[in-house]
Amino acid sequence: MKKYNVKITDKAVSNMEDIYNYIAEQLHAPEMAMGKYIRIAEAIETLRVFCERSKLIEPKEEYGLELRQLYVDNYSVFYHIVPLAKRKEWI
Repeated sequence: MKKYNVKITDKAVSNMEDIYNYIAEQLHAPEMAMGKYIRIAEAIETLRVFCERSKLIEPKEEYGLELRQLYVDNYSVFYHIVPLAKRKEWI
């Protein structure tokens, strides 16, 4: 079974922190906030295996990428898969 490296962007981490802060501070539910943060992080990590499982979304010309959408509770994680040939070009 093929395994992929998962890289979380700084923007994604910032968004997760915003979600955490909103739930913890505005809703006064820090335990719920931590649970949500962990569920999102764990869902992202599951993309190491069978990352093609999420459907492709409409192409976004400004990104020039084939984006996929993974649902986590009532949040969405957007990601793309870098083919092995492209990864080798980076080395």
